[in-house]
Amino acid sequence: MADSLGEARDIDYFSAGTKDQIYLSLRLALLDMLEGETQKLPLILDDAFCQFDDGRLKNALVSLAQAGCSRQVILFTCHTRETEYLEEIIRGLDRTAPVICKA
Repeated sequence: MADSLGEARDIDYFSAGTKDQIYLSLRLALLDMLEGETQKLPLILDDAFCQFDDGRLKNALVSLAQAGCSRQVILFTCHTRETEYLEEIIRGLDRTAPVICKA
């Protein structure tokens, strides 16, 4: 991995939030590689944002909400922060809101 200056760094150099963001990006890229032309694979995440700060979380959820326009996105979380931000983001999109279940 490289830092913001382009210096090669070991993965342990980066914060837990940055590592989780890298892993999320890798999962999304892997889905794109594995799926065919006509079939989109679902994205299933379980507490994937525990290490994200608020800004990083909002950006990630915007990306996932946009991805939800072309693929099924299932997000499990025990944190209300994620559902509150996601409901706000979905209201801003020009589409039907997904079902959000709260335990």
